[in-house]
Amino acid sequence: MSSKPPSTSFAATRLNRTTFLIEEDDSFNEHPFIYAKLHPRLPLLILSDTGCNSPRDSSVQISKLRTFLEECPVAANADRPLNPRDQYGHPERQYIVLVTHCHYDHIGGIEQFPTIPLSQSLALARSMQGSDSASKPLAACTIVASAHCESFVTQHLDEHSLCKFYGLKVPKYRVSRWAKDGEALVHDGQKIDVTVLHTPGHTPDELAWYDHDERFLYVGDSFYERGPYGMAIIFPKEGDWVDFMGSLDKLLRFVRRENEYMLADMLNYYNHDFAGMHRRVKLCCGHCTSEAEAEEMLEAVHSLFERILAGKVPVTRSETYRDEIYDTWTDGGEEARFAVRAPRRLAVEARKQLADRAMVRSIS
Repeated sequence: MSSKPPSTSFAATRLNRTTFLIEEDDSFNEHPFIYAKLHPRLPLLILSDTGCNSPRDSSVQISKLRTFLEECPVAANADRPLNPRDQYGHPERQYIVLVTHCHYDHIGGIEQFPTIPLSQSLALARSMQGSDSASKPLAACTIVASAHCESFVTQHLDEHSLCKFYGLKVPKYRVSRWAKDGEALVHDGQKIDVTVLHTPGHTPDELAWYDHDERFLYVGDSFYERGPYGMAIIFPKEGDWVDFMGSLDKLLRFVRRENEYMLADMLNYYNHDFAGMHRRVKLCCGHCTSEAEAEEMLEAVHSLFERILAGKVPVTRSETYRDEIYDTWTDGGEEARFAVRAPRRLAVEARKQLADRAMVRSIS
């Protein structure tokens, strides 16, 4: 008779052949979506964000993400942990952590994945074993962040992460790789079939990443549906709607191109017989939404913001936060698919800048 698994603040379900969705039951009611990809060719676990590191129920036995990954059996993974440890306390797979942006609910657990040199990790390896016996040192983790605005992460992180406003200790971490826009990530000289895209707007450091093997696009907090918790797409005062609209345009072009390539390949391979079976790109967000049809959702979000900027979506709430007036736009009442909460200033500035650009284009 098997023993009862430990209680935990995380729940994992299978998303696709190689990837799992992990939802954290956190004390801030953020319910962040964390994604863990078990690379099919290399001994790697690609982790998209690390959650809040703050359980709603403090009595759970496992509240650390790394402990969950290495110790908790997952039913959808044949009742094995996603990254079990060997006899020396080493996880089977090295970690690559993709930080979609530096807000507290996405970097809360990042200190559990240190980028320390191998020579300094022996003590950690021994402590994980619970003994002083010699062993090979733990491999350092790799942390990837957007190179679009490095200073947003390296300076004033207490404010930019929002930790300051929740009374939280700011996580300390060192970025291993500042990824360029469109960069195909490589590990130990081997391509891992992941492309990073700069998508500023929600924050200056926001990134999306694309899994070419599974045809899944991960967009962090750029947008998401309201979902069961009625969550709005939230912009901090450091957001920028002009950048955001540009990022939506970029993602739409990328997804349409990927869908067209796949359709062309299918038509060629199957000689026009199975055109309807081609694998369209799926989209996953940092909250509420996973496995959405990427092109459809991007078009819906783009249309939503165009209508907000045109004054066609009502403001349903206004409040003051961080010395600014924040408006909430709800598109369709209580049953609305989307809501947006942002500083009013972002909408005002975007209307002016986008109108000015349109005027310049019409003149030229």
